[in-house]
Amino acid sequence: MAQRKNPFGGGDLTAVSLPDGVEQVLARLQQDGWEAWVVGGAARNLAWGLPVEDWDVTTDAPLSYLLHTFGDAHPGRRFGTVFAGQAVEVTMMRVEAGYSDRRHPDAVHPAGAIEEDLLRRDFTVNAVAFNHRQVAAVPYALEDLAKRRWRAVGDPEARFREDGLRLIRLARFVMTYGGLMEANTFEAAWRCRSWALAASRERRWQEMQKMLLAPPRTWQIPYVLGLLPALGLPHRPLVLPRWPHPQGLAARLLWWLWAGYQAVEPVKAWLDDWPIPRHLRRGVAAAARHLGSEPDPATWARVARRQEPGGDILGEFARAAGVEERDLTPIRLAVNGHDLRKAFGIEGASVGRLLRELQALVEQEPSANRKGRLLEIARARLDGQNFTGR
Repeated sequence: MAQRKNPFGGGDLTAVSLPDGVEQVLARLQQDGWEAWVVGGAARNLAWGLPVEDWDVTTDAPLSYLLHTFGDAHPGRRFGTVFAGQAVEVTMMRVEAGYSDRRHPDAVHPAGAIEEDLLRRDFTVNAVAFNHRQVAAVPYALEDLAKRRWRAVGDPEARFREDGLRLIRLARFVMTYGGLMEANTFEAAWRCRSWALAASRERRWQEMQKMLLAPPRTWQIPYVLGLLPALGLPHRPLVLPRWPHPQGLAARLLWWLWAGYQAVEPVKAWLDDWPIPRHLRRGVAAAARHLGSEPDPATWARVARRQEPGGDILGEFARAAGVEERDLTPIRLAVNGHDLRKAFGIEGASVGRLLRELQALVEQEPSANRKGRLLEIARARLDGQNFTGR
């Protein structure tokens, strides 16, 4: 059984100054006679001196009280979670039983104490709770916090069997926060690696987006844990391209996929197979064609300036390669698609193709960027003439 302990040695969590919204939630619950604890990732990040984006509060108040006090808009209300303000969630302390779908508990029961609630959590560094009076933690948690060590709570195989997504979360946590995996947890993760496939692709994609923003030097961790197949990549070491490190999510996704496949067609197949937004799919696929055939910052900059499909992503690569911002500024043509449709009666792909031709011409001859001149050039192009911008 977990024990209530003294504050974490690296900093007194009981003395931490909390945002007003969190303080108000704690005060409201305590004034009404309930226990209230800040728990999970917020406690972990505070102990490590990292920013906290989302605040989780747990309480022994019943769900009926939470719904009456804070409302029932939260999608997890059937598991005892409600919204209590911006970036603050309140969950009733609970004990969970059975995970037949390897995602959701089959039954949820109120916990009698904070220690019981903490024992259901995934990793020890996430199984710490505090308020302004005391700190509660599962065994090893405070030691693991001090050493930034990732250890499953209790039996690691049981934790991973309950929810295969925890395997991917383990990789993502180590990639994002650093630290080492405890030996038994690492060995169990390798044995259980195929269970990650039981998590839906939507949930895996959500974790992958966070992984992509981790330092690229950590990107081999999913391979080490045998999790690349669960992320749609072959099980082999990633071959990181010798391109500069882009910052945006779309550019990072392309870099990640290229590290796994080194070819355009399998990258496009991955994009078609995963539940990602259509604009992201199209942009990454278009950028992949340029990266595969012309891996050159000058080419990336030209595509970005012309606002061709995938140009914003290639602009990220060019920017990371040191291309100056003025060389990435989009070309603002003196004509637009409406002008071309009105003047020539063309529609669809023909409009986009003609605009790109005009952008390429203006890039070489800026003096041609006048509406009358561009319409004249456009007519000559449509008539099949070899027309310059002079």
